[in-house]
Amino acid sequence: MKKTTLRMTVISACVGAGLALSACGGGGSAEGGDTGEDTAASEEAGAEESGGEDAGAAEAATYTEEDLTAAVEAGGFEPQTQSAEESPEIAGSMADMEVEPAECKVFMSAAAAAVDDTDATIVIGAPSDGSTTIGGALGYADESAAADMLSSSTGMLDTCSDMSISAEGMEMTASTSEVDASVDGADQVVATEMAMDVSGQEMTTTTIQAQKGSAIISVASSSGVGMEAASVEDMSATAAEMIAALP
Repeated sequence: MKKTTLRMTVISACVGAGLALSACGGGGSAEGGDTGEDTAASEEAGAEESGGEDAGAAEAATYTEEDLTAAVEAGGFEPQTQSAEESPEIAGSMADMEVEPAECKVFMSAAAAAVDDTDATIVIGAPSDGSTTIGGALGYADESAAADMLSSSTGMLDTCSDMSISAEGMEMTASTSEVDASVDGADQVVATEMAMDVSGQEMTTTTIQAQKGSAIISVASSSGVGMEAASVEDMSATAAEMIAALP
């Protein structure tokens, strides 16, 4: 697949889903926000509130970068890496976007801040077969944080089903709707279909986000001129394989 086509797929996925916003940086793994001291203090406070047994259970449910990488590979994707210095570019790309309605940028910026301001671990997978399908796995410190992130995507749908975006010299209009999808092993699923006009080129991107405990799995695929998207059923099956690879 040409780099320009993949770039358009990533941009549309960034717009279409809160999790996929992490792909705006080109994919990879990043840990940001809390310092070791802050994290230790948070863990200590959590132990005091919940007890040692609950704290141990929460720790056991937290996925490592290796766990998330294995999930991405199970989906048939090639994990992408980046240095920690590149991570701030995720939020920087949001600052350069012009979005209408303006409140939609609030949702998108909140998703960027969630990536930058927490100790979330991100692994993005590029297609290994030349297709337009990309994948990703994002791990949070606990199940509640993952659920909140997925809920932000639903909130964005309520307000931002129709948007116009200017980014990186591209003019985009987008119309998004929710679609039915079921992913085996997932605690909850949010699936969307976004029809976009990107500088005169039409494309449609379907994104499936599936939460499993403290992780969110994402699969996005696009169709347009010279591009054929995977079906919702195939994408759901891929997401299920990724979830099954989590320990």
